[in-house]
Amino acid sequence: MRQMARGDWAANMAFWRFVNNPQVTIDKLIEGWSAQTRTAVSGRHVLAIQDTSEVKFQTQAGRRRGLGKVGKGNARGVLLHAMMAVDADSGVCLGLTGGNVWTRKGKVKIPHERRALADKGRRAG
Repeated sequence: MRQMARGDWAANMAFWRFVNNPQVTIDKLIEGWSAQTRTAVSGRHVLAIQDTSEVKFQTQAGRRRGLGKVGKGNARGVLLHAMMAVDADSGVCLGLTGGNVWTRKGKVKIPHERRALADKGRRAG
């Protein structure tokens, strides 16, 4: 966050106030992703493309604040599963349509490539 604020203390504090506001929730942020996309996709042939990304944080054992294991279990962070709408004819990204943010509680017992297709959509740790 300090890097995003580029050394501007006021910008850093403004971001912290935003994320610490109890009215700012993950569900509301994700809902906001899709608000403008609904208008952009109207009347178009649209592809919905989704993927899961790992957001890793450098942290120490006593300061993990609920971050789960990511990667091969040697890093801590959150998982972001986002879906975006793309115009099928032009390839233009029309915006985000939804998503989910979560942490794994422990080690993944069955590797992704060995899970049944129905289980892959659930995105449970």
